Amino acid sequence: DGRRESVIVSVGSQVQQGASLELATSGWTDWSYWYAGNWGDQRLYSQYNNDPFMCPSGASGCGPTAWSMLYGWWDRKGSPRCLRNVTLADSTLYHDPSVLDCDRYLFPRLGTFCVSGQAATLPWSMANGWQWGLARGCGFDISWTWGVPYTSPWCIDRARVSIQSGRPSIVGMGFYWHYPLAYGYAKREYRFLGITWATDQWFKCNMGWGGSSPERRNSSSLRFATN
Repeated sequence: DGRRESVIVSVGSQVQQGASLELATSGWTDWSYWYAGNWGDQRLYSQYNNDPFMCPSGASGCGPTAWSMLYGWWDRKGSPRCLRNVTLADSTLYHDPSVLDCDRYLFPRLGTFCVSGQAATLPWSMANGWQWGLARGCGFDISWTWGVPYTSPWCIDRARVSIQSGRPSIVGMGFYWHYPLAYGYAKREYRFLGITWATDQWFKCNMGWGGSSPERRNSSSLRFATN
């Protein structure tokens, strides 16, 4: 009939009555946090508008932008071939010709397409962003996964492991809505009677809008992630 009952069986010489069981740990735990660098490491790139090699009458899409932000992060972290020429300084905070080259190279390889003044990238082709690293002569090891929005916890796990290992993760959020770059992960659990009944997970993201501050986003809708 839909009702649920929890029973604790305590066996031994120090049996406690139900009313005196230790329940001090019941409720939400404190938040735990992990970061892959900090906001100062993030590159504040955004989409290009009306570019003749991407979308001549609209935005270039968050897919290429997310990849260029990830390559810009690695370029800054000691892999100088990831975005700029090795004879140049680290990747810049905002757009420069290297970022434009990266986005133009990736646009067709990601299968990004123009629609109603915007651009979309499907999750099963989003992973092709590794091809820029190959073209640049970078050594890399990458994994990714994708699924259906709101029903793919393995995408959350892939992004979580990446960040906990010190590497940002490109994540796909919402109903095929957006690809930001996640660099922070937060988690808390609801516990009762020693059992975890619910988990609350959030990602701190560089949204790829050229903004000056990160945004905290719920993990429930993830449908793509890299490590």
